[in-house]
Amino acid sequence: MIIEYMGPLGFAPGMITHVIMVYRPELVDHMRANGAAFIEIDETSADPDKRYVDDGQVKDRPVAQIALTAGQILADGVDTAMLQGVPAGWEIRMDGSTFGIADGTDIEIVSSEPHAYAIEAVGPWPFQPWRGQVVAVAPGS
Repeated sequence: MIIEYMGPLGFAPGMITHVIMVYRPELVDHMRANGAAFIEIDETSADPDKRYVDDGQVKDRPVAQIALTAGQILADGVDTAMLQGVPAGWEIRMDGSTFGIADGTDIEIVSSEPHAYAIEAVGPWPFQPWRGQVVAVAPGS
């Protein structure tokens, strides 16, 4: 297997860009001649969402210890869920749009409208984004 990845000057060094399952010497020669960053390895998982290349080895992308205190709240403008453990500087997204930048403290999620909120915390490379959901339900539901 050949794994091509971003070199040290890329915006995400070690990010896996291509996984080639069939080894072909002419392809390796071509990649080498063009200065591509790649490694040749035996069979392994190379899922670019969960893995990256570091120091010539495929490694797991780190995961921040982020948690939601509740997956459901009342849509009453008072009931809350807390997003805990988001490191300072991480981008917080709600339903795909940027909501703000975390300052390292717990983030309160409250709603007065019924809705399922898709929440994402995105940190610096190579951290995996964290994803969760809070469903705000109408009182009395």
